[in-house]
Amino acid sequence: MKRLTDFRHELDEWREEKQRVGSKEYGNSDRKRYGFVDGMEELLDFQNIVFNRTVKRWEYDLNERYPDREELQEAVDLIKQSYGWSELKQCIRRAQQLLIILDAMLPDELATDENGGERVYVGNMGEEE
Repeated sequence: MKRLTDFRHELDEWREEKQRVGSKEYGNSDRKRYGFVDGMEELLDFQNIVFNRTVKRWEYDLNERYPDREELQEAVDLIKQSYGWSELKQCIRRAQQLLIILDAMLPDELATDENGGERVYVGNMGEEE
């Protein structure tokens, strides 16, 4: 399995390749999507994947697959208590706040979402004003 450290110097190329593949698959459908909402959804997904699902996976592995591997538990504890873990959480929250600020600055005419599809909202978030 490849680890992030294996291609940390190729992040721009990875992003470009993902964009190329996405453009080939979806064409220009993003032209009628609201990118700030797409971005927020990605940040929310990131939080769920990294801070919830990944931790649950670690807990499962530690309890079911490696119950006697104390060094693995120590590694997980070290990660969760590290500056990097808390900083990552803060960076994601800050990115969310910045998207909200930018959204407030954008004129309504440019904040359209015709191809947004069925988005997952809570409460009355998805209702038109």
